[in-house]
Amino acid sequence: MAGSAVARSRTGWWMYRELDPRFQIGLDFAGDVTPEVGAVFGWVRHPATASVEITVDGTPGTPFPLRLLSVHLRDDVEAPPGSVVTGFNLVHENPKGAPGRHLVVRAGSLAWSIDLFTSDLPADPETKEPIAVGRAIAIRNWTANLDLLRESILAPDLSPLLKGDRPFGLFADWLDRWPSIVGAGDWVGEFRRAAAVVLPTGEVAIAGSFTAPAADDRVTVEALAVVTPKAGPMRAMPMRDVRTVGFGQGFALYGHIPEPAPGEVVQLIVSTRRDGRGQWLRAEAAGGEASTLMDILSLAGMELPASDQPAVRTWMEAVLAARMDALRAPIARIAAAGGDPPGWPATALVFDLEDVYAARLLGLLAPALEARFGRIVLSGAAAARAAAALAGRRLEVSVQPHPTAALLAASGEGRVVPLDTAALTNAAVEADLESRTGWGLDGSRLSDLALLHAMAGTGDLSRTLRRICAQREPEPEGALRYAPPASRGDAVGSLVAAHLTEIWQRAMPAAEGRA
Repeated sequence: MAGSAVARSRTGWWMYRELDPRFQIGLDFAGDVTPEVGAVFGWVRHPATASVEITVDGTPGTPFPLRLLSVHLRDDVEAPPGSVVTGFNLVHENPKGAPGRHLVVRAGSLAWSIDLFTSDLPADPETKEPIAVGRAIAIRNWTANLDLLRESILAPDLSPLLKGDRPFGLFADWLDRWPSIVGAGDWVGEFRRAAAVVLPTGEVAIAGSFTAPAADDRVTVEALAVVTPKAGPMRAMPMRDVRTVGFGQGFALYGHIPEPAPGEVVQLIVSTRRDGRGQWLRAEAAGGEASTLMDILSLAGMELPASDQPAVRTWMEAVLAARMDALRAPIARIAAAGGDPPGWPATALVFDLEDVYAARLLGLLAPALEARFGRIVLSGAAAARAAAALAGRRLEVSVQPHPTAALLAASGEGRVVPLDTAALTNAAVEADLESRTGWGLDGSRLSDLALLHAMAGTGDLSRTLRRICAQREPEPEGALRYAPPASRGDAVGSLVAAHLTEIWQRAMPAAEGRA
């Protein structure tokens, strides 16, 4: 006999109708999103051999136009032997003057119609009033919601679900319940540790270790990338070339999104699944460069058991090979940009000015610098003191707070020569500044150097600039080879070192006449 009731699942509330021992329907929500748009969210339990058809009709045989009909797993609803549970998200238009609204569900020869205007519909468990769509989303099945969120972000027709006073609109209350990190965090939800990064190249990665071992080592991973600009609505960033891996006690994901603009915040909404259960994480990706990416991809510091380490190495071999292929075009572009830059105007980019000695050294070399450069850009803790030592010289002096700002300030027409304290010291001792300033980078292409730092940098930009300087030394080879990172003094660390060295050698194939 058919009947109806309100019941609670493991993740929320729904209205339940048993139409036949083989055919039941549960509704999480049925109603309007806006006057022009309605929605029905729920599930159907039906024979495993039958496919499901779902429509919303005004009158029998006249379905409303659909903006979305998607199906998904509902692991919070029991499926007896011989049956399956199909969850659904349905968003429809509300035609003006429609005489009625009926949910019509068919599963093989079984069919049922529910009058959405007159039937008892899902109620808020606290107020007992018809449940609002945002409230329904907040307490319903998370797998179903993630499917709906993904569709809503990617499809402009579903934008009403994302509108409201807060980011993510009707999903905001639900997403507030997610475990979340900014950059990295410990003991978050079901994760012992998790970390996420985005590079200026558009590379994104997230990894985590679980709080407890699983009975089954198989882990599935999916993620949605969302970008929040300084102004304007958030938007989904399609991820391409996505690679994922799951271990007994950890997971990692790597992919590419369109390069984010400065100031944009990239958020990864991640779901993993192990032992038949979902794990959930929101991660605001920290900005970083290659060494941070390597640590995350190799799950450095995440306390994985020894039994997972062979799988980590296999993963790193595959993902680093894929990364090299993905970066082939920008590496080739940097390599092809060599040649002699314009000789004038010439700018000295002096970084690593960290102590009084370096400032005095610059004062000692001031006459020679004045003869060779029209402009000098300084960075480091002693940069202001060094600038004072150049007072009265025919030099345009710019003091910047860090190497990245200094690189930006040095950009422009003409030749740019990076100089660190070691190069200045050697020049002073040997009374030979010419050999260290008779070359240079094209000032109009310094963005290539920032890109190379993102692809193969370790630490801040000063380390990459030091590599540029080292490449001009008589025996540069040893200085240009990367050592395994301190976080990975094992075979995986050796893979990382070889990978970063190869990128550098491909992008900067020779020292002669260039950086």
